[in-house]
Amino acid sequence: VQTSKVPLRILMTSRPEYVEQLTETFRRHNGLTYAALSLHDLPRRSVDRDMRTFLLDSDGRRDKPSVRNLLSQRPDLVDRLIRRAAGLFIYARTAMEFLNDEFSDDVEQGINVLLSTSSSQSDWALAPLDCLYLTVLRTAFPPDNLNNRPERHKIVQTVLGCVAVMRKPVRLRDLGDFLG
Repeated sequence: VQTSKVPLRILMTSRPEYVEQLTETFRRHNGLTYAALSLHDLPRRSVDRDMRTFLLDSDGRRDKPSVRNLLSQRPDLVDRLIRRAAGLFIYARTAMEFLNDEFSDDVEQGINVLLSTSSSQSDWALAPLDCLYLTVLRTAFPPDNLNNRPERHKIVQTVLGCVAVMRKPVRLRDLGDFLG
């Protein structure tokens, strides 16, 4: 029986805090070639180009046609979303989920909601993402609604507080069991 080597490439992605652990694992295996690439080191032009492709190309995603259509017809909106994302791909992904979930019937209004909120000009790199998450939360849980329903306010506060202090993602069922 003759065997031959088959070139195989595997792309692994990881959060930055796990890179050292993965690198050490790869080092222990002789003959294994690997390369680590930090997305933070990529040129911003490249990230923005990839983000544009993500926003406009819906292959494999469950985007509502109204979201795809508006973005393809209005490149100015795509440009504004990319500028607002400030190089954070998670911003583009979260914005698309928000538009598909909350504003699929009126995408333009949803984009206006995203773009009308002020992202503070702070030096903190994640300020645009903070602003986006706050917009999503205020849409999902309008402050007036929470203020008028203290029991709901308490539940939302408890769940969000728990999620904020967890270091690893947790399944919804497990979170429910944990919180009773």
